[in-house]
Amino acid sequence: MSGAGDGVVPQPTPPLPDDWKRRRIARIIQANYRCEEKGCSVRHDPPRSVLEVHHVVARRHGGTHDLDNLVALCHYHHLIRTRGENESDELHASMNTEYRPKMSFNFDELMRFLYDD
Repeated sequence: MSGAGDGVVPQPTPPLPDDWKRRRIARIIQANYRCEEKGCSVRHDPPRSVLEVHHVVARRHGGTHDLDNLVALCHYHHLIRTRGENESDELHASMNTEYRPKMSFNFDELMRFLYDD
């Protein structure tokens, strides 16, 4: 971790894009409304449980908002991944990021399906 006197200047986290809500919904749908951490059975079932969307490569490390860089997680697993990212690159690297099913997915088509009247 970077200390105050080691000369490393922290990079500001870029803002979320205007269509973040749509991207979040698209990732949750693509995940079939389930936490994508291997072995987790939590489903997106508001208000009891709401999936969160995590950037596999952090935004402050140049990660994009593309669906391929997003993963839907329950709050518990999102917390573990975020702590792993912030506290230990080894822990973060050991998390299963390949569990996400690979799908042919067109973001624009999904948005038209969701939002066009």
